[in-house]
Amino acid sequence: MAVLFALPACKDDAFFCTSDEQCTEGGAAGICQANELCSFPDDDCPSGQAYGKYSGALAGRCVAEEDVASTGPDVPTSTEPSPPTSSTSTSSTPGETSAGETTSTGPDDDSTSGSSTTSEAGSADPGLPDGSTCQENDDCASSFCYDAILGSVCGECLSDADCEHGCTPPYPLDPSELWSQCNDGELGDSCQTSEACSSPELQCVSFANVAGILSISTCSECATTEDCPGSMLCNEFFNAGEFRGAFACVNPGSVFDGSFCTIGSVGEAACINHCAPGNYKGLFNFGVCGECSSDAHCSDGESCVLPELDLEAGTASTPYCG
Repeated sequence: MAVLFALPACKDDAFFCTSDEQCTEGGAAGICQANELCSFPDDDCPSGQAYGKYSGALAGRCVAEEDVASTGPDVPTSTEPSPPTSSTSTSSTPGETSAGETTSTGPDDDSTSGSSTTSEAGSADPGLPDGSTCQENDDCASSFCYDAILGSVCGECLSDADCEHGCTPPYPLDPSELWSQCNDGELGDSCQTSEACSSPELQCVSFANVAGILSISTCSECATTEDCPGSMLCNEFFNAGEFRGAFACVNPGSVFDGSFCTIGSVGEAACINHCAPGNYKGLFNFGVCGECSSDAHCSDGESCVLPELDLEAGTASTPYCG
């Protein structure tokens, strides 16, 4: 199960949940939405739900009706037709067809059963479902063959232009996102331009570059500290289980140990203690708040144990002196 990390954001604090039980506000029980933010009953919203005050840029905004009570990313359903209930033929002449039957070239010839252009019901082949290997757009039911790192795969989109908001590319490190998917343009969702983000308070910011082969941009509250109000800092957060993250405005010294941070002076100032650097198998760097970021922060005879990332478990270890 993915472990999400909570940290403050520009509007009060942003808390990222993993279950409905974690969502309470003023005694009211809430719902953990698909974007890991808590929502609560609100009669003024068409959906009956509004994001809580610990939802960063989305605080107080109504949850879209189609998103309420969602527990994770939509899994595309197969577009393959159901098998026919009957294969009875009424044609008496080889080569002739009638509604509901397949073409035959002889009494014992069933060579058309594997045809890629017709199904058993005699209708056009709907194409391959999302997640299938493809060579061109026409191979896919969606008409989108996404050229991914590990090969081309049928998906929901090729770019933001194919979606209402943004197009999330296939993430080879996340088995739940092996094909491209349209997203809601919310905090942490993939984007190509800021127009893909659902709120004018969000902008499309380059978030990560994995070994120079996968560049990820996401809808974020800020690109640099200059985008944040007052003395707030532009710090990154990261969902290790879903390989998803963004930048958000936080107060100095407000990010707890075990939470992700921006490596360098910004993260060091954002963490309650220190922002320690880590590296995942030489693919990308990350930072985690903890007791130390170097041996200089430890007592004599101790050294700083830097953070390690476990993407399968969706966790990162907290740096400590030992």
